[in-house]
Amino acid sequence: MAASATPWFRRNSRQIRRAAGWVIILTGIGILLGVDRYLQAKLLPYFPALL
Repeated sequence: MAASATPWFRRNSRQIRRAAGWVIILTGIGILLGVDRYLQAKLLPYFPALL
């Protein structure tokens, strides 16, 4: 019963932190390599102009 009474986030905090770390690392590498600019250019036609 103690395991079920423990909140899910507390039980899985190590995996959550590891996943968040990988997301940050991969995002940084993507920005360094210019992937963000490529995705912006590809997605731009699908969004209406705001100005």
